[in-house]
Amino acid sequence: MLILYLIVLSIPVMDYAEVTAGMEGFGITVLEGNKPDTFGVEIIGVRKRIAPGQDIILARLKGKKIEETGIIGGMSGSPVYINGKLLGAVAYNMGGAFSKEPICGITPMGSMFDPPKTGFSDVHIKEEIPIPVSFSNVSDAALSLFKEEIEKMELKGGVWGNATKIPISNSKFPVTDYQSSNYQFFPGSPIGVSLVSGDARIGAVGTVTCVDGDRVYAFGHRFLGLGAVELPITTAHIHTVASSYLASFKIAEMGNNIGCVDMDAFTGISAIIGKSPPMVDMTVENGNITYRYKLAKEERLFPLLVNLMLASSIFMDYSMGYVTYSAVFNIDAKEREIGFSDTYSGEVMDAVTAMAGDINSVFENNYTGLNVKSINFNLIPSYTLKMAQIKDIQGDLRNDTLFLICTVEPYRGKLARIEQKIPIRNSDGKKPLMISASGCDGMKKRMWEEIRDFDEFVSYLENRPKRTSLVIQVSSQDDDFLPPSYSKFIKREKRPLYEKVIETEWVISGGASYEIDK
Repeated sequence: MLILYLIVLSIPVMDYAEVTAGMEGFGITVLEGNKPDTFGVEIIGVRKRIAPGQDIILARLKGKKIEETGIIGGMSGSPVYINGKLLGAVAYNMGGAFSKEPICGITPMGSMFDPPKTGFSDVHIKEEIPIPVSFSNVSDAALSLFKEEIEKMELKGGVWGNATKIPISNSKFPVTDYQSSNYQFFPGSPIGVSLVSGDARIGAVGTVTCVDGDRVYAFGHRFLGLGAVELPITTAHIHTVASSYLASFKIAEMGNNIGCVDMDAFTGISAIIGKSPPMVDMTVENGNITYRYKLAKEERLFPLLVNLMLASSIFMDYSMGYVTYSAVFNIDAKEREIGFSDTYSGEVMDAVTAMAGDINSVFENNYTGLNVKSINFNLIPSYTLKMAQIKDIQGDLRNDTLFLICTVEPYRGKLARIEQKIPIRNSDGKKPLMISASGCDGMKKRMWEEIRDFDEFVSYLENRPKRTSLVIQVSSQDDDFLPPSYSKFIKREKRPLYEKVIETEWVISGGASYEIDK
């Protein structure tokens, strides 16, 4: 295979078996703008089996800038040449933070051409040079809320751009070289991988190792280790290098989408120039402000990206205090359209967390994966708390009618009485009756347990009781009556004699019960 690449590439590739200690060469990377800079390389040796079937080459980097900064976050993928041949990509910082000299690990080019065909891997080399992930125009509160999920995906934060609090998709910026449609990658040039674009930008910038026609190899180690993927690659621009004793890094900006990553392997990423990866349009209408995003359509990342951008759109407007959102969610998928609504009230963090839970239940359902085309969230905010707690329920059976009074206490409001009349069959009126009032959680749980397929799952989303629902039940020790509402979802042995869902203006919590003993 190596011989084939020797023929295809204008610069021959060096087999790392030819490498000996003391060999010298050079590497290429961009430290500012798009101008390539060179640095010296001195081979130390080969470190065997750093991972299953993988060796790396140890080298000392030289040059005034590199010696000042140390190995730089974002230079992963920088090509190294020995005796006029391409050896591989700078990929590992073997000295770590505070190292007195820049000792790197080089991924052999042959391993990048023929990577292990794996996705997520337990193999992790702590010396990987970080690919700083930038979160531009993303709320710090949203990043904090989903910190655990972000860290689990190993989206290492680099330069976190300032949140402007206004949509930026309609802004006009001057077109620079890296934003030009005829931009061409070259060995050592910056390259971006985009996860979110539009009114926010999430992505990472590393370095191109090799260009072979419309095929690009970069990074020298994994981005996220996803294996076969379809993620956008972008042009990129390096503003400068931020020097640090702990970890220097490139301050970079991504440009236009220009192709598609199709392999995110242990030994680097591989991409095709000119191919358009699938993307999902996402719109968040938060009051009178609309945010628009394009999300990478990668199943393992998608729920996190959706929740992160929804949370950011909310926190841009309001990130602390009580709030109530009337929310309508519409998901246009190839399988079918899914729409549901609910009301969320409480501390804004709690409200957003509840929304995220509902969204996760859709994308992580047990029945089918969703080929999503677009998502729209419509939120109507009210900057107050609209919650009520159930305080009491009383009942009075007169002939064949049960008169019920449920008392709820709104937040900072007066007690409210909700009255209901329930017709009771003669046979039921002779039994001890238990009356209960609660929020929606118990009923939703029973309905959830009875879902058998995707269609029933969607029906559940569309018809389930909402957080503003007050659920009143009447039951006895002999529950032999089949209720007309929600009967298909509820197990026979758990069905009450009577069940009524009453919509209120508050998010309901708490519960109460009352027994009528005949």
